[in-house]
Amino acid sequence: MYLIPVVYFTKGYPYGGESILHIVYFNSDSEELKYKKYDTSTGLHTAPETPANYDDFGRHANISVLEDGKKHVSYYTSDPGTDLGFSESMEPVEGWQWWGVDMGSDDVGQHTSIVVDSNGAPHIAYYDVTNNSLKHAWGEFQSSNYIWHIE
Repeated sequence: MYLIPVVYFTKGYPYGGESILHIVYFNSDSEELKYKKYDTSTGLHTAPETPANYDDFGRHANISVLEDGKKHVSYYTSDPGTDLGFSESMEPVEGWQWWGVDMGSDDVGQHTSIVVDSNGAPHIAYYDVTNNSLKHAWGEFQSSNYIWHIE
């Protein structure tokens, strides 16, 4: 098994005074994207969660955590026709929702980086292997679904 973790650190205000490491990684044995958090002040950590539960989802993952604790994760999947994926935690309710972002015949979605702007819109930078270029996707949340814009 190999793990390539990405860590997002939240410290103090506005995060409830906690110092938390949020970790996303690809578990090559189960071929799944995993998320867990680790409290640096207590040494306690959560059991791994699976933000997207499909075969071979989660390579090249990245995470952004908002002040309210909601997590946004971008990742690559080798599933043909999906490529770039996005998962969002449904805080405070347990569970995750996932969306395909850049879907088609091109090989896109590697080396993701994600940030959420002040309006709550996720922005994902990622690599397009087929066209050897950097791409940018951003989502608008409308009626319980994201509408994705690709440039």
